[in-house]
Amino acid sequence: MIWASLTDPYRAGIKAVSNGTQHVRATVSVHSIALKVLDYYGGVATGAAEWDRVAYGSGRTLHRGDRINGVVCLQLLGGTSSGALARSSSGG
Repeated sequence: MIWASLTDPYRAGIKAVSNGTQHVRATVSVHSIALKVLDYYGGVATGAAEWDRVAYGSGRTLHRGDRINGVVCLQLLGGTSSGALARSSSGG
């Protein structure tokens, strides 16, 4: 992702900004809304060729004791008189 935002109808909310090395997921439950920004390590380990090799690749294997880190840039959005519920821009 390059940026993704989660906003109310007046564009008040939160915006995550990245350089294309992360992806975002949002979830809504009865009592909360979550915006998850995840670093991309690529790959899956399902054992199914259509997932492992074709769709996602082998990625980076993590081993016990490996250290991973990431940086998330968040902006609080003040809102305007009109807006959109959610917007995102992907790139990379």
